[in-house]
Amino acid sequence: MATMTILSVLMVVSFTGIAIWKMNGLPESISAMVYALPEGGWRWLWSAWLALVDILTFAPVVEILDGRGLGILGFLPMALLMFVAAWPIFDREHYKWHNILSTAAAVVSQVDVWIICPYWLLLWLLMPSVVFIKGLRHTGTYFGGKGVLIAEVVCYVVLILASISP
Repeated sequence: MATMTILSVLMVVSFTGIAIWKMNGLPESISAMVYALPEGGWRWLWSAWLALVDILTFAPVVEILDGRGLGILGFLPMALLMFVAAWPIFDREHYKWHNILSTAAAVVSQVDVWIICPYWLLLWLLMPSVVFIKGLRHTGTYFGGKGVLIAEVVCYVVLILASISP
């Protein structure tokens, strides 16, 4: 299972790096990055990438939670992210469902973290501390329009850390 986690991290870092290079900047969100990519091959590649990362990330979580009789809680965000991966290919006009499904997957993934190793959830305290520190300087927007991206990164990092720590 450690191999799956390592492959997941490598895939996330590499594809996100490629997308940042292709877009000449940070996306507003990893999940919505597909809508900024050109139609066709790049969107299909993004969908395949997200589906594979989803499996590689959540298979160890399912195994950990299954040992506690709660495997369905590891499978639920995996299923939600599969819909998120497929949605932009088949239905481009209902962007809100993409957001709803990805938000639900994020919330359930953090419930998984809470069950596996709740101490990793303390990393979420970094976000309000950044808001507080930047608010003291009065520099405008707190995350420069990248709040969703930062939340997705924290969700992913916390989940990976929890899955390798028990």
